[in-house]
Amino acid sequence: MTVVGHAAEISAGEWVTVSGTWVNSGEHGQQFKDSFLRALATTTAEGIEKDLGSGMIRGIGPIYASKLVATFGDQVFEVIEQAPERLREVPGIGQVRGQRISQAWADQKVVREIMVFLHSHGVRTARAVRIKRKSRTTASCAIDGQASISKPGSSQ
Repeated sequence: MTVVGHAAEISAGEWVTVSGTWVNSGEHGQQFKDSFLRALATTTAEGIEKDLGSGMIRGIGPIYASKLVATFGDQVFEVIEQAPERLREVPGIGQVRGQRISQAWADQKVVREIMVFLHSHGVRTARAVRIKRKSRTTASCAIDGQASISKPGSSQ
């Protein structure tokens, strides 16, 4: 199925939840135009490998994705996030590459959290993408339910 619309960052192999309407394009045929789109967490080893190998995380391509999944299985995301020093158990990943992967994962997680927060407060995907781009992803979600978005170098 072809889905058209706006999304923050969707990678090959990711599962998504979409709501919207069917439209007919004279050039492309029947398509689904989204009004809301949310990426779902990948849970299978194959899905995780595709997700990691898609370029979603800087420093991990298809080869390292395969090595990471072979070493940690479906726990790979937990290892990256909670025990990044264990990344060195994978052949070819040293301290520097492990730190880069861990930082890239943290940066990507921030982007996803911002998008989920905005969606949960009724902000449609297209507007959330514009907010994310404008803020250069320097954003934080306060506990009281307010979104605080600021540009790098400015005070919130």
